[in-house]
Amino acid sequence: MRDEQIRQTEMEATENGRKAWIVAHGSERLKKCVEHGYDCDDLYVIELAEVEYPGLYYDKSNEVRDGRISNPSMSALNLLEEFQKQYPHAQAKIVFATSLPDEAFGEDEFDEEFEGCTAIMLKDSRLPKRVFKFLWLNTGFREVG
Repeated sequence: MRDEQIRQTEMEATENGRKAWIVAHGSERLKKCVEHGYDCDDLYVIELAEVEYPGLYYDKSNEVRDGRISNPSMSALNLLEEFQKQYPHAQAKIVFATSLPDEAFGEDEFDEEFEGCTAIMLKDSRLPKRVFKFLWLNTGFREVG
């Protein structure tokens, strides 16, 4: 019974946090969806990712494949520390992205097949999927998203 009460309290806190975030940051569309009682979980998550992690790639389709990395670069380590300070509520980790969706490349065309790149991966308990900052080692830092 006690565990049930704790779970209920956590769910209420999460829902209250979600409502407060929507009031403070949500688009007019999101606010109207909530007001009229429509399911808007996907819209909420996308807007949350855009506002909380501007310029980063939200992997909403769960298409980014990543693996363990050895000997990360100093640039990646510095960025990891920066992200840990900037996003204290998220878990940040350096990974090696081995597969990316086409939309992650933006408008650039690559002559060669993608062989992977270093990335900072963020996990936020409010988001069902992960957020990434890709580090394109041959061209320096590059914004994606």
